[in-house]
Amino acid sequence: MHISSYFASGLYAASLVLCNPVAIPGQHAEKVSRDNALSNRAGPDLGAAPVKKPFYAIAHRCNDMGAVQRAVNDGANAIEMDLFAEPESPDGWWASHDGPSKNGNKATDMFNAIAGHRKAGKPITFVWLDIKNPDLCPLNDQAKKHCSILRLRDLARQLLEPSGVRVLFGFYQNENGPGGNLIRTGLNSLEAMNIDGRSAPLRDWFNANGPADVKKRVISYGDVDLSNGFGTCTEPGDAHLTCTQLRQATESRAFGKVFGWTAAVNQVQLVESLLNVNVDGVIYGLGGAVYGGSAGQALSQIRSSLAKHGEYYYAGKNDYPW
Repeated sequence: MHISSYFASGLYAASLVLCNPVAIPGQHAEKVSRDNALSNRAGPDLGAAPVKKPFYAIAHRCNDMGAVQRAVNDGANAIEMDLFAEPESPDGWWASHDGPSKNGNKATDMFNAIAGHRKAGKPITFVWLDIKNPDLCPLNDQAKKHCSILRLRDLARQLLEPSGVRVLFGFYQNENGPGGNLIRTGLNSLEAMNIDGRSAPLRDWFNANGPADVKKRVISYGDVDLSNGFGTCTEPGDAHLTCTQLRQATESRAFGKVFGWTAAVNQVQLVESLLNVNVDGVIYGLGGAVYGGSAGQALSQIRSSLAKHGEYYYAGKNDYPW
C-alpha cells in the first residue's frame, strides 16, 4: 500500500474523531472501498461481528470403501487417500498406500462412492489425493495412458467434481516431475496443489513455479504421529518442527491453506496448539493405519477443541476451500 493511501485513510479516521469531515472531491467512493479492504489490517470494526474461519477435519488414509463409509459416518468434512498407479491393472489407479496387491479399492469406485455421499447431503468438501508415484506411467506412452496422472486428473474431473467435491492433488518430494508440472499448470477452479514440506522453501518454490493464484497453493507439514517433532510453536528460524513450520506458513500468507498431520485420539493439546497458530485444518486418524477404530473419537475431540475457539467453525457442505 502506498504512503499516500495510508495518509488518506488517516485523514478520514481523524475526521471521524473530530466530527469535522474531510472532503476529497471525486474520491469518496474509492476511499470507502479502500478502507473496507484494509479494515482487517487497520483495526477491528467494533460494530461488526468477527469473521470466522472454516476448519477442515481430514480423514486419513481412506483407502477402501469401508474406510470412506466410516469417515462419513463419523462426520469428516474432507477425505484423504493414497493414490497408486498400477500399469498391470486395467483400472490404472488404485486408492492404496502400497499398491493394489496390498490393499485398497479402484479409484473409480472410490470416487463414485464419495460423490454419492456428497449428493446425499454429506459435507464432503474436498478429497486430498496423496499421489505416491505420479510419474510411473509416462504421459507420452500410449500403452500406459490408463495409469498416467492425466488419467487420474480426468477421473477426478469426471467423477468427483460434478458433484461439487473439490480436489487437492498432493505431492511429497515428487512435485518437480512431469506429473507435478501437468497438475500445477492445469488447475481448474475446483482444484488445488499441495506440497508437503517446510514453509520458507515451499514459499519460494511456489513463487518461482506457480500456480499464480495463492488460493491454490496448499502446504502441509507433520508426521504420522503428530507428537513427533512437534516443537513449542515458537522456535526461531527454519526449525524442522511441525507447529513452528505451520505457524510460519500461516503468518507468511503465502499459501491458500495450511494443514497439519496426523492427529490421533488424546492429542488434544497438540490440536489446540495448531488452532492457536491458525491452521486451516488437520489430517486425523490412526497414524499409519487405514481409517477406523479410534479415529472417530479423535474427530470428536477435535470438534470439542473447535468449540473453544470462537474464531473457527466446522466447515460444511457449502464451504469451498479454493
